Amino acid sequence: MSYFKSKPLHHFMASMWTERLKEKIEKTFECEFELFIEFTCLISWCRGARIGWHSDDNRLYLKQRDFSAVCYLISYAKDFKGGLFRFHSGEPATVAPSAGNVIMYTADDGDIHSVDEITDGKRLTLAMWF
Repeated sequence: MSYFKSKPLHHFMASMWTERLKEKIEKTFECEFELFIEFTCLISWCRGARIGWHSDDNRLYLKQRDFSAVCYLISYAKDFKGGLFRFHSGEPATVAPSAGNVIMYTADDGDIHSVDEITDGKRLTLAMWF
């Protein structure tokens, strides 16, 4: 029963958090129009998981994505090994995940990125697309 009681609260907190992040992206990237949250998901990356170079709008059915955000829920080296986030170009070129940090970037081919293979532990992220 406690699971069902807490579910609406967790949903409310997640909604508040994603809304605040949406506003931050609009301000940071000087968006002319209001953004809409396209998709949000909790991703658990297990040992051996990785993703090669890509943009977040790399399929025809993903072209509505303008921006991406990744919130790190646990920290590199402390909670898992591997799993570094890498940008193909630009600065920073490599991001070492740290709990509570968020990276925001464009979803198009201007921000091609990858995630190195997880070699130990689990990497937990909250990913959002706008």
